[in-house]
Amino acid sequence: MNRAAVVASLFMAGVASAATVTNTFDSPVGPLPADGITALGVTFHFSEGGSPSGFATYGSAVGMPVLPLTDPVLDGPTTGVLTLEFLSPVTALSFDFLLGVVDAELAEGVSVVLSGPDYIGSTPFTAPTGIPIGEPEPMLGIGSFSFVGSPFISAAITFSSAAQLFAIDNLVYNQIDLQALPIHAPEPGTLALTGTAILLAALRVKRGRRGQVR
Repeated sequence: MNRAAVVASLFMAGVASAATVTNTFDSPVGPLPADGITALGVTFHFSEGGSPSGFATYGSAVGMPVLPLTDPVLDGPTTGVLTLEFLSPVTALSFDFLLGVVDAELAEGVSVVLSGPDYIGSTPFTAPTGIPIGEPEPMLGIGSFSFVGSPFISAAITFSSAAQLFAIDNLVYNQIDLQALPIHAPEPGTLALTGTAILLAALRVKRGRRGQVR
């Protein structure tokens, strides 16, 4: 079975056995440094200038509801990169985001780069913000990101430099249950090679024993 067929079979099986997970950052109970936290099948990483940073917070309280975001959220400075490492392949991802202390109108709020050994597609993806909120000057921008496609295991999120702070909430993903995926039998050629390797190993052991008897 060639790689394209394997990817296709995994995708089709994964879609059939995927579970939708929603993380609203209630558990573990925060506020906690977001970098390194694993929750609901995702490990979160936050970096600034290529180095791990402790300035993003998991389970933070914004202090006021800005729908569709509600406390708690994951927030931090827009100078960093938030990376989601999924423990099993994902075929869909969405989240709501807020950008605070906006210096200018935002055409694009976030940029998301998806990656993984079976991911097929173009990157990055961007999501715009809606009408900025605030009087007399816009102070907040709100938007949503959504993707459905081939399986990926990592999503790197960067934020508009026109804002200073970000918050995300309602992180939803369609995660493939690896235990539910079918087990594919090896091809005849693979079986032959495996059988030959086992036979050679057995012969070596047998010869070794004969040598000891002599």
